[in-house]
Amino acid sequence: MNYLNQIFHNSVIQKLFYTIVFILLNLLIKFLIHKRIDKRKISKSKKHERKKMHTYRINALLVIAVMIVWLQNIRSVGTILGILGAGLTVALQEIILSFAGWVFIIIRHPFDIGDRVEVDGIIGDVIDMRVFQFTVLEVKGNNFGNQSTARLVHFPNNIVFRKPVFNSTKEFDYIWDEMGITFTFESNWKLAEKKIREYIMGISEGTENTIRKEMKHASKSYPIEYSVITPTVYVKLKDNGIFMVVRYMVKVREQRKYKDLLSRKVLEMVDANRNINLAYPTYRIIQ
Repeated sequence: MNYLNQIFHNSVIQKLFYTIVFILLNLLIKFLIHKRIDKRKISKSKKHERKKMHTYRINALLVIAVMIVWLQNIRSVGTILGILGAGLTVALQEIILSFAGWVFIIIRHPFDIGDRVEVDGIIGDVIDMRVFQFTVLEVKGNNFGNQSTARLVHFPNNIVFRKPVFNSTKEFDYIWDEMGITFTFESNWKLAEKKIREYIMGISEGTENTIRKEMKHASKSYPIEYSVITPTVYVKLKDNGIFMVVRYMVKVREQRKYKDLLSRKVLEMVDANRNINLAYPTYRIIQ
């Protein structure tokens, strides 16, 4: 019995006991919070984001509690942290900067899980945010239809301080997109312009009210406002024909859909009208 009392009153044993209790409490609290989040009717990405946030907070409290247990008093905690901080600042500069980047991301929200971003020339949808890095599901650019490649790209959080971060879906889910079409000089360009305008107006029908609502919502955070959001067609002369640019506002993830629909309409128009022909680079030899 005396032996057991000696073990229990041993300071190291006591600290180990309290540490185990704190770890078990940490696991229990995380389990209960995650279970509660799973019951909520929100998207998977939102559930994942909230679980991460709560996990970071609970783990931070665990670290503080364990440090208090193992060190004599709060003053010694501050002293040791100061000494460690001075040495680690130089040795772990990149990691510390990544942690600072994580704090910036959490506080300022330059992007959230599910947003489509472009960082250092790489486009992707944010699928995970951690203390030292965030992960995007890569998306190829305009030439590949802005569709997923199924590749994961990991960025250190410190990149938000080194490179510009483009967010295509933050607050406002629409962007201006363009598609160019070249017709021969002999084509009836006025008829082609009229038909294209009708096509793009038909494809975009019903979206203007939605765009206005999203723009009004986004204007609360950012000065986003366009007086004209209806599609338009611009005409330009080029060496090999009459170049028309169709400009329209579209959801970020529907760019390929719009280009596909418009391309099909243009091909049908060319088939139906003999006086409208698509142009392509040609060479003429004059003797």
